[in-house]
Amino acid sequence: MLILLPDSWLMEVTGPTVSWHVRKLCDARIITQDRDGKRVRYRLTPVAEKVLSGLAGRPRGGEP
Repeated sequence: MLILLPDSWLMEVTGPTVSWHVRKLCDARIITQDRDGKRVRYRLTPVAEKVLSGLAGRPRGGEP
């Protein structure tokens, strides 16, 4: 799944801030990482993808 965000959602954050958040997502098993040389690819875990897909169809406010 590739998520494209509108430019208005972009924020300026430092590399260490991104690394900290990515590490937390990996520790929580929300994403996984695959290394290929210098590149690292991050993906949602199957469970996280299923949960997010279910939330995408819900109206705002969390009501089913």
